[in-house]
Amino acid sequence: MPLRHTRGFKSAQHLSDHFKAHGLRLGLGTEKEYGEFADAFLRGSCPQGAQKFRRLWKDDLVPYDESSNVFAVLDAKGFIKTCYLPDPLRTLDDDELGLFPCGEGEGMGYQCPVCGFLEMPYPPEDYNICPCCGTEFGYHDFSRTHSSLRRIWIDAGCRWFSSAMQLPAGWNPFLQLLKAGLAEIRLHVSADAQAMGVGPATLIRTASENVGTIAA
Repeated sequence: MPLRHTRGFKSAQHLSDHFKAHGLRLGLGTEKEYGEFADAFLRGSCPQGAQKFRRLWKDDLVPYDESSNVFAVLDAKGFIKTCYLPDPLRTLDDDELGLFPCGEGEGMGYQCPVCGFLEMPYPPEDYNICPCCGTEFGYHDFSRTHSSLRRIWIDAGCRWFSSAMQLPAGWNPFLQLLKAGLAEIRLHVSADAQAMGVGPATLIRTASENVGTIAA
């Protein structure tokens, strides 16, 4: 929805997911507040001393205010891509802001390289967020590998992230990871079970839902 200075986020899902990922750290309590804050920062309240760049790969406006540590991206069409407080462990410099890895969605069908979700509405790049695992590409994977982000997601219980996209019927995060080739099942058979002749093959046939633990 168009805002005062920009065209807002590309979709209600983009707004919802980015608010969920960054809103609380910015001290904002609602999606509306987050959208208005990003809009004002990009074209209105961004301090005069803030650094502003044009992305080399795309004609994005990329302001960064060092005093408040706020970073945002506006694409050439006037849509907000993201707005957040950078991770304290990251250092934003001219090279990063100008050469950051670089649309509007073209329908479902992009696969997330972190969790294997097959129905990302936008490519896993350019600050798009996976509705399944919540990875924001260009932010979370700047200083972490996809495998380490996958491990974090698994350790946290493989929770569905998006509030805007409905949880798919029958969704199973473990089968999703397995089908994508991003994880394997490691079986744990006790010594007593082995002595009784119960091995992995027997366990798979008799209790396929509890054959072991998922491992990235």
